[in-house]
Amino acid sequence: MLEKCELWENRWSGANVLGASFIGSDLSGGEFNQFDWRAAIFNHCNLTGAELGEMDIRQVDLEGVQLDSQQVVGLIDRLGIILVSDS
Repeated sequence: MLEKCELWENRWSGANVLGASFIGSDLSGGEFNQFDWRAAIFNHCNLTGAELGEMDIRQVDLEGVQLDSQQVVGLIDRLGIILVSDS
């Protein structure tokens, strides 16, 4: 259990996190390439500035997760959704 931990700017590429709970942890700035997001719990985490790899938001519970606007655009782009500016 790694809940409410400060784990920012770590490299998680290829890490085995099966069954881990990162609830409320700061994972900002991390690298998550070749990473199975379905293997652990990430509710209420700070993921801002992190490289999210191949995260599929249809398969991961992101309740309370903090993301930056660039990450959100990248995630919805994978779903085929195009975000347009209000101006």
